[in-house]
Amino acid sequence: MTTVRSGHVVSIEPLGDENTIDTAQAMALLGFSCSKSFYNTPMEEIQEAFAQKVKEAHSGVNKQSNLKHKETTKAKLRKLNEALQFLVHKREKSETLAAWKRSGKKTKNLLKAVNGFQLGEYLSRTTKRA
Repeated sequence: MTTVRSGHVVSIEPLGDENTIDTAQAMALLGFSCSKSFYNTPMEEIQEAFAQKVKEAHSGVNKQSNLKHKETTKAKLRKLNEALQFLVHKREKSETLAAWKRSGKKTKNLLKAVNGFQLGEYLSRTTKRA
């Protein structure tokens, strides 16, 4: 089922593989509310939340813990790690894309300036001949 809220498409169906994680799931795994925007959250805050969740997961494990409890903890840690890796990759990807766009704009402006200079030279040479 897909709905549109505030101009954004919101899907409540899994996207493909059930093991696939998305931004909202990753943020929720790290303890952020659904109203917290990924792009407005500093990476340091995300890393602190990850460290806190890892600490919480390890706090219940000791040498006497049973095997099932240890396996559950390992699964939680894997999910937390997957969530952090997903968010780090997404942030780096978005920052790289933004830098690429800025670089493209600079190149475009530089080409405009060079073309304008060349046009100005051409016009000055043609007006001197006349």
